[in-house]
Amino acid sequence: MKKTETYTLPNYYCCYLTYGDFSGLTEDEIKQIDCFVERENLGWLVNVSEESYFKHSNDLNNLGGDVCEYTFEVNE
Repeated sequence: MKKTETYTLPNYYCCYLTYGDFSGLTEDEIKQIDCFVERENLGWLVNVSEESYFKHSNDLNNLGGDVCEYTFEVNE
């Protein structure tokens, strides 16, 4: 069974992480999430929570905003 990790990330990354659709994201935002995924050695996105909620920070940056819980397979 593959190991998974769950992260709290901004909900505006959902389309990019799920479908590769980067419309609406800046180059800096794309670079930031790509670096995060690489640094954490993440594989496939396996689940995104259906509910989003406001949080003062998240696992990607210290910016407050609406977030979701993203679960990824971890590459070993």
